Amino acid sequence: MKELIEKDIWAWMTDYLEVNHEFYDYKFSPCPFAYKARMSGNVEVIVWETGSYKSLINQQLLNPDKKIKVIVFPPNFKYAWLTRYYVKNLNKKLVAQDRFIQCGNAVDTVSKYKDLGGNYTVVIINNLSELILGHEALKNTSYYDNWSKKHYYNIVTERQNIKEKHER
Repeated sequence: MKELIEKDIWAWMTDYLEVNHEFYDYKFSPCPFAYKARMSGNVEVIVWETGSYKSLINQQLLNPDKKIKVIVFPPNFKYAWLTRYYVKNLNKKLVAQDRFIQCGNAVDTVSKYKDLGGNYTVVIINNLSELILGHEALKNTSYYDNWSKKHYYNIVTERQNIKEKHER
């Protein structure tokens, strides 16, 4: 099962995240920097199998490499609001380490976790400085033109607010 799920996530990255999308008038992919990160070997996929979600996330945060971590969970993870709250609050501590965590759905995937259909849930650990540099580069393009104000606030403004409030 682990290998199948990992394969699904690599396919999601190449077939969804890296492909120019209708939402962006086919000018941009959902994640314009995913291809470069993947091709440079800077991405690692970790599949949750059993145990505490928190423990797996913490274990990956202790890893000294600065790779982008894509941690895969079953669809029901998105309903574990306490864990989402935990992930969100980790960012307050991680800013000083130049790290940032985001939680979301692997759109257009179908879970292979037993009896748990739907999209996989992913927790992505990134380098904060690289996210900020990417955002700065995209500000001068039409990338954000179709984003709702709420989505922009949730993704960009909240990240910037956390950075400013908690960086040392």
